[in-house]
Formats: sequence, C-alpha cells, structure tokens
Amino acid sequence: MHMRKLEFGLWDSFGVHEMSRSRIRIGTMIYQLPLHNPMRLAEEAATLDHLARGRLEFGAGLGTYEHEFIRWNTSFAERQAMSDEALEIILKAWTEESVTYEGKYWQFDEALPVPKPYQKLHLNSSGKR
Repeated sequence: MHMRKLEFGLWDSFGVHEMSRSRIRIGTMIYQLPLHNPMRLAEEAATLDHLARGRLEFGAGLGTYEHEFIRWNTSFAERQAMSDEALEIILKAWTEESVTYEGKYWQFDEALPVPKPYQKLHLNSSGKR
C-alpha cells in the first residue's frame, strides 16, 4: 500500500478549528473547477472531511465571470468541458485506489489519491453553461 505524508493547507486548518463543533456542517462555497487541479482538490476536500469527521459540504461550479479566467490564463469558453473532466477525476479520486485519466485538459497516470473521504461526499455544482 502506498503511504505518503498528508499536507495541511487552509481547508485543513479550518477543519481543525471546526472539529470541536460536533453538529456544524462545513461548506466552502463554490470551487471554480477549471481553476484547480482536480486531483489536489479531491485530496484536500477528503482531508478536510476527515478532520471534520464527515461534515464537509463540497460545492463546485464552472465560474461566471470571464475576468476571473483571464488572470489565470484559462479559457472561459472551455470552462464547461474542463469542469466535466474535473468532476470525473474528483469522483474517481474519491472512489478508486489508483486513477489513470487521459483527457484534453487533465492527465494522470496511476495517481494514488489519499485519503478517501470520511463520508460519501456528494457533489453540489452550479454555474451558467
């Protein structure tokens, strides 16, 4: 079994703070999928879900404003296709031990995403198509 050190970021710090509140669900608004590496986002969300003992509400969207994409040199016109690929990858990362994916925007060869979510995470997505 492949093991690696877990890295803690902003999501995780928020999760540690919220762990003491046993009934509060944790939501992070909406992540614009085309602007994030989907494998990394899946791992960060799963890590926070563990720290919060299964209380994460994960939200994902396409993005609405073109100026948000310009500053990251990402195609606003292709955001739907990028988001579709990202959602596929995130779901694979949460449910499969090894992820191989060859898409137009994202490629992974036998990636080993850890951890898996504490709960069965559901994707809530929004955005104009």
